[in-house]
Amino acid sequence: MNRTMLAMTLASQLPHASLSYAQEQASDETVVVTASRFEQSINSTLAPVVVVTKDEIQSTQAKSIEEVLRRLPGIQVSSNGGYGQLASIYTRGTESDHTLILVNGVRVSSATAGLTAIASLPLNGVERIEYVRGPRTAVYGSDAIGGVINIITSYTGDETELWVEGGSDNYQKYAVNTANQIGENGWVKASVNREKTDGFSATNENSSSFDPDKDGYDHTDLLLELGVNPTDELSFKWNTNYTEGDIEFDSGEQEQKLLSSSIVGAYKTDSLSSELILAASRDQSSYLGSSGNYETNRVSAAWQNGYQVNSELLILGGVDWVNDDVSESTTKYTETSRSNLGVYTSGLYSKDKVQAEMSLRVDDNEQYGDYITWQVGSGYKFTPIYRLSVMTGTAFKAPTFNDLYYPASKWGDSANPDLTPEESLNYEIALDVTPSIGDFRVAFYQNEVSDLISISGSTDKNENIAKAEIKGLELVGEFATGALFHSASIDVMDTENKDTGKELARRAKYSAKWNVSYMYNDWNFDLSYLYRGESYDDADNKIKLDAYSLVDFSAHYYITDNLIVRGKIANLFDENYETSYGYNTQERSYFVALNYKL
Repeated sequence: MNRTMLAMTLASQLPHASLSYAQEQASDETVVVTASRFEQSINSTLAPVVVVTKDEIQSTQAKSIEEVLRRLPGIQVSSNGGYGQLASIYTRGTESDHTLILVNGVRVSSATAGLTAIASLPLNGVERIEYVRGPRTAVYGSDAIGGVINIITSYTGDETELWVEGGSDNYQKYAVNTANQIGENGWVKASVNREKTDGFSATNENSSSFDPDKDGYDHTDLLLELGVNPTDELSFKWNTNYTEGDIEFDSGEQEQKLLSSSIVGAYKTDSLSSELILAASRDQSSYLGSSGNYETNRVSAAWQNGYQVNSELLILGGVDWVNDDVSESTTKYTETSRSNLGVYTSGLYSKDKVQAEMSLRVDDNEQYGDYITWQVGSGYKFTPIYRLSVMTGTAFKAPTFNDLYYPASKWGDSANPDLTPEESLNYEIALDVTPSIGDFRVAFYQNEVSDLISISGSTDKNENIAKAEIKGLELVGEFATGALFHSASIDVMDTENKDTGKELARRAKYSAKWNVSYMYNDWNFDLSYLYRGESYDDADNKIKLDAYSLVDFSAHYYITDNLIVRGKIANLFDENYETSYGYNTQERSYFVALNYKL
């Protein structure tokens, strides 16, 4: 969505200290990289894209990536307790492992479980989060059935800031971030963050492992980036992100370590763009007091290119290779590594009232062979205000090492090395409306997911036997009313397991979100409302999760141009609710922070 006109209207009304967000939005049309893996204006993308900026994250005083994501359209979050606990992201009703999570374009998921430790990903140092709704497998390969979330920490300009915060459950945060230019062509960015809390009991009486003690969280993360532009066309950068956290839960304690690092060389002219990316990541989860350790070591290489044929046509293409290795895990898998080679091409066309895109990708996987995915879409602007678009495409999710090779144990032997990828076919039709007061979108989508991996009752093995159908209606709007800026969404979704006729677990049929921001002189106020309707916690639809409404309120005040005091009340009305059966959520809580920016 284009916030430029809206932000310019707000900027004309706001004083100096509260202008940062509006000025950023008004300065230039927002550019995104996640939809096609190349820079393009957000208005030129047919896929719906949301950009969450650093200023927005700080203004709402989110404590985690998952807290940011739950405010966004199309996303429902379920958590197994509080800080650092396992969290599942359901994008447009797809499975929790059907959303591709990237850090600076690098995959960070576990190859054993197939999930990303989203609750442990650092929020400190993040400059923006780009979120694409809908499948992107034809561009990225496996996992992007529901969407793509790209967490970007890259250098954006000189700034140094200090952050000290305290709050409920003995929450403490201490952070230092600095970014500076080196000479005429270089830069460095570094961030250090420490968070800890006594927490609260992760489980309640509905859990078989219930223990009323507090389950704390201790977390440290580091970020470092070095870059240089030797010429106007050529750039190199190296960045690394590391996080380490100790997570307490009723039956033990877990140490989670995440590392992602990449070297990027880019060459850009007016017509040609080429990037070479070499990356490595590690996801390590250890259970203290036992010998349990699950570790994924991933190395990857990608070469992606774009050529602007003329003002109307952009051709994209590239090749990427990735190798997953789980040999450092204490669990001895039958196979411990596999590689995937992907080749893709895309075409983006725009002329007058017409937009179109097409993507085709071929993956050659060491385990399951060749796999082809495609995606096409077109849009037509009836007027400068109205655009109708249609999209369709295929996507897939590769089986995990646990699905394929997990060794037999006292709980059974469900591994099946003959599994094939889970598949989907998606359709979407959308109307974008962009009057002067804001941006609005109404979309209908249908996603047919087949060959879902489930344990067969006849063989007790993992088999490609389940099917699901997801239909959704999505209404999204960003608009201004006077000095108030609103971001709102309503999702109506119907999910069905086609084999049983049951609803998919932990997907509410109705959900709504409304975020409003008000700026006056040196004050900024944010109010956030989230409604999530009834859902079921289990596949048999026997355990119901009640509907709930959450309200968060935050404010900050510029004591000086550099010193900001911030405060937040989360769960303002002390709602008692569950997102996962048997697991607690935080009661009303309070936070106060001092933020000093140079």
